[in-house]
Amino acid sequence: MQLIQGFQKWWPGSKIHVTSTSAPNRHCTVLERSGVTCSQITLNRNLSIQELVTDCRPDVVVFDRFLAEEQFSHGIKSHWPKALTILDTQDIHSWRRARKACIKQGGSVSASFNTRPLLTQPDFLRELASIHRTDLSLLVGSSEKDLLIEHGVPSSKLAMAPFFYQQIEAQKFQNFGNRRDFVSIGNFMHEPNLDSLMWLIDSGLWRDILTRVPDAEIHIYGAYAPTAFIQKVKNIKGIVFKGFTEDLNILERYRVLLAPLRYGAGVKGKIVDAWRYGTPVVTTPIGSENMTDPISNEWGGSWSGTTKEELCNAAVNLYTDESLWISAQASGCKLANDYFCNPDILNRLKFKVEDHIENLDSFRSADAFQSILWHQTNRSTEYFSRWIELKETSN
Repeated sequence: MQLIQGFQKWWPGSKIHVTSTSAPNRHCTVLERSGVTCSQITLNRNLSIQELVTDCRPDVVVFDRFLAEEQFSHGIKSHWPKALTILDTQDIHSWRRARKACIKQGGSVSASFNTRPLLTQPDFLRELASIHRTDLSLLVGSSEKDLLIEHGVPSSKLAMAPFFYQQIEAQKFQNFGNRRDFVSIGNFMHEPNLDSLMWLIDSGLWRDILTRVPDAEIHIYGAYAPTAFIQKVKNIKGIVFKGFTEDLNILERYRVLLAPLRYGAGVKGKIVDAWRYGTPVVTTPIGSENMTDPISNEWGGSWSGTTKEELCNAAVNLYTDESLWISAQASGCKLANDYFCNPDILNRLKFKVEDHIENLDSFRSADAFQSILWHQTNRSTEYFSRWIELKETSN
């Protein structure tokens, strides 16, 4: 939504069309209220793509993650090649999966953090191919950019696009004395969120925290929680399952956001949201990735803990030490304003997109990898889609 609002601000009067294979839902209603046209497209139907692009005649096409690019970019290339194609990566999915594999094989949080995707991983190759096929890719963090450049992606094809929020007014925050308890927030369909909470419980981390601050609770928010998890926490002292919430204002009630992430990638939205409401955070290096100041090492809470003992100490200290908490709150506010509420970030992205629109032919003629991948012998996703269409319509 932030990117859509950016497009509307950059090009007043332009038409924005959002299409998906999913049936229209309440999210479409929100988009349509902001002037966006929504529609449903049929997967593996060449005519559906052709009708869409010839009707919209887009200057820019944005793919929501690499799976969407694999499914639809060949249709854009065939029927409307003049459009600038942008891949919104969100994060490098194969990096998250590589770290998950490390944890599932018994690796530590430190080992997970130091794990990198390899060219032997098919999913990493798919992501790289998707990035090379498109004209520009949006990244949320500098670590992703460094990884891709290391693997041969030109920096000219990469643009930083973290979160874009309004500047935070710290004086409006609730103070230390008006807050209590820990909080966790995150969609349970995102596996790192569920894993972090299971580790919080099964490792004894929450038990150790509660031993030292016996009056504290942790309130857990998030949609799509498995029934088994809800049942698991029902009778655990100090854990209160709250379920789904649309109101992020609830974060300002709590003293500390606890996010003991063992794997993941990209920028963690829950941490930025906590800072936006003046709530310091205790997490791991996985959680703080792309979010620390490289010069001052300043952070809005504690980010270096990798063991349950280190995380327990950090959580208890931040929860009970008012001066430490006030300092962490101020640091979180500063980092959020510098990295996620800075209009210069959006302006730099605007310049990069406009430069690519104006000089698209030049960028493409210099992009050897893109040309190679669009050669017919390498267009496996297109021919697989054609095969599915033929198979489903030949009866």
